Amino acid sequence: MTEPVHFVSSALAGVNNLRPPIPTPGDELLNRGYIYGTGAESAIVTVSGITFPQYSLYIYTLNDVPRKGETTVGNTTYYGMSPSPGAAGYVDSNALTPYTYNRIISVDPLDPTPLGNYVLVEGLTSASISFSQFATGDGFLSGFQLVAVPEPSSMLTVFSGSAVLLGLRRRRL
Repeated sequence: MTEPVHFVSSALAGVNNLRPPIPTPGDELLNRGYIYGTGAESAIVTVSGITFPQYSLYIYTLNDVPRKGETTVGNTTYYGMSPSPGAAGYVDSNALTPYTYNRIISVDPLDPTPLGNYVLVEGLTSASISFSQFATGDGFLSGFQLVAVPEPSSMLTVFSGSAVLLGLRRRRL
């Protein structure tokens, strides 16, 4: 179950342009609107007041042409080679083509993840997080998502309750 994020504030820095989404089908909508830094500037996002005890951070990126992008979270920089945005499975304006997500996993600037367009960082616990996205020319940050990780004690409660109900059902049969 995904809970809504309740954060006190967020801030953007190094942003030269905000582009509103263009009406587009499905997951393409996320990748039609973006923020970006230009030249030597990165798009930087800070989110604070996060109330989840533990969460995962998804950062969605897409460039205007295939090129290497850098997404930094904390002391780790991830490198991906973005796909051509108009290629089938990306921003092709075709509702019948499912959007393709490829996780960026490389931390080697000389070997970026091919066709990478999102970063996933798991096991975060801080009440605030900052991250940046950069690519020579324009580094596009399409969006981000914080997803709460269920606490082990709540999962144990669900499994225990299920086991009790299953046991009661078997006695009735």
